Amino acid sequence: MSAEEAAIFLLPPPRRYKSHAKTKAKARITSLVRQAADDTNDLKTPLHAESDEESPWPMANLEHTLFDEWINSTEAQDIPSEVAQVLHEYRAVFPDTLPKGLPPKRPHDHHILLAPGKLPARSAIYRMTPDQLTFHKQEIAKLSEYGWIGPTYSPICSPTIMVDKRDDGFGERKMRMVVNYQALNALTIAPDFPQPPIQTILELLGGAKYFSTLDMEAGFHQIRMAKEDRWKTAFRSVLGLFEYRVMPFGLKGTPVTFQANTNAYLQPLLGQGVIAYLDDVLIYSSDLSEHISPLRQVLSIFLRHQFYPKFRKCKFARQTITYLGYTVSATGIKPAEDKIEAIRHWPEVLENETQVRQFLGTINYCRMFMGPDYADVARPLVDLTRKDVSFKWTELHTQAVRQLKQRLINFSTLQVLDTTKPFELYTDASGYAVGAVLEQDGKPIGFLSQVMNPTQQRYSIYDQELMALVTALDKWSHLLRVSKVTAFTDHQALTHLQRLQASKPLRGRTARWLDFLAEFPDLHITYVQGARNQVADALSRRPGLSNSC
Repeated sequence: MSAEEAAIFLLPPPRRYKSHAKTKAKARITSLVRQAADDTNDLKTPLHAESDEESPWPMANLEHTLFDEWINSTEAQDIPSEVAQVLHEYRAVFPDTLPKGLPPKRPHDHHILLAPGKLPARSAIYRMTPDQLTFHKQEIAKLSEYGWIGPTYSPICSPTIMVDKRDDGFGERKMRMVVNYQALNALTIAPDFPQPPIQTILELLGGAKYFSTLDMEAGFHQIRMAKEDRWKTAFRSVLGLFEYRVMPFGLKGTPVTFQANTNAYLQPLLGQGVIAYLDDVLIYSSDLSEHISPLRQVLSIFLRHQFYPKFRKCKFARQTITYLGYTVSATGIKPAEDKIEAIRHWPEVLENETQVRQFLGTINYCRMFMGPDYADVARPLVDLTRKDVSFKWTELHTQAVRQLKQRLINFSTLQVLDTTKPFELYTDASGYAVGAVLEQDGKPIGFLSQVMNPTQQRYSIYDQELMALVTALDKWSHLLRVSKVTAFTDHQALTHLQRLQASKPLRGRTARWLDFLAEFPDLHITYVQGARNQVADALSRRPGLSNSC
């Protein structure tokens, strides 16, 4: 069966088909769909032949303006001269933009393994405004010129949406084309790749004094799609049907492919002054002289294989860094302050019974981790909520709040995460603030409490609840991008978001948030009654968060 036949026969039959003829047509379509699911070779045929040469990207025309500006800036003057010399030596590994053409052949192309006999439904073309349509055509032309996409035949296709980017500072409107692969991801069997346990990573960093990080976020387009799976990335455009020839954003399993390639390149160095975790490469050493060799080796490998970091997010020869939710320095390793900031800033003097109940609701949720004498410590606060007791705050109550806060902080900071296990995320919005708690195995490991600005306070309830989810995912993105995450919300309409994404175009900030949520392919949004969402609710109403900001 050719790709052309698949495309034709997957169309629904015209309405004029009646009874027997209609039944035969349906049987023919069903047969072809089953054949299409098994016979990928006929479905992946592009319109134009493509060379499979493994020649490297051309380097002659690459510019390094950003690097040159930075290396001559005052910020770079703080870097030890030995490190600056190495960076000068490997200036070519920091281009402003990626070269045109397919990237060099990597150890691992990206594959898409679908559930047996399953194909996602084809999407419609979303309507666009005139300026969105203009940008859409320009983006298709640019990606085609780079050789990163090409025209194709495919029985499936995903929709594209145009997302407004934030103001670039010059008042110019910026947009980005996003392919919504949600339907495809739902049928994709996620690949597995062993991630180093965070406990092991932290043990390796013990005693280190100098740290450099290379951000490989821009690396997705530096890896090819496997030829036999490109047809699955097809997306519909007013200009036709196109497929990705490089690994696009938003596909399930792409971080695993990226990690596999990074490990393949850096294998001899891993655990010997170098750690690779998803799109972050960390170089560490106990003194400056030991730092030079692994830094030079990593840059040399990346240059040889044309695997380019995102220079603006790289850090060199720092003595303190935040890595995987921990602050690492020569003095030791401790949880990052923002992990428990929301609890630490909870006022120790509460003004009324409502505030006491909010605080106790948060603490009670974690009472199993608060020690056997929890009830005795909390008793003065519990007594204030009794109907037969008048509200009068004393130093005894302040001491109880202080002690319970410290116990919760101490417990949360002792938890070492396991990225092989799923996470639970509880979020809520109060109308003037958002709150969230991140858990694993029912144990709290992080808290969030953030006030809304005046514009955000005017959002609809739906948008505020969605913003709470986006804010929490952004805060803990370094942990959740490649993990299974169940997000619990007491706003039931939010649970329909993922179905809404696949059925209609979204615009404005909702489209931007959708673009961000695509970075979490194993995210599942679930409704939970408010009574079971007390901690996130309390954090969004925490005393000290002004609703008149």
